Amino acid sequence: MPYADLDLEAGRRNGTVWVKLPNKHFDPEKGHRLYNRFLDELEYGEALGFDVIAVNEHHQTAYGLMPSPGRRPG
Repeated sequence: MPYADLDLEAGRRNGTVWVKLPNKHFDPEKGHRLYNRFLDELEYGEALGFDVIAVNEHHQTAYGLMPSPGRRPG
């Protein structure tokens, strides 16, 4: 579930897209559409009859928009 609209050059200039990439490189509107697309794909897998799905848990990276299930808001 990567953030597909990431400016790869920004990641190179920053040295990494892991944990410390500034939020200014994330567009919330694009992220919202992309996250919903990923959820639609997961639901489609269920409709196709898949018994199991796997998603990454690369929290705080450009490689995964999946939130941390252990973190509570607020």
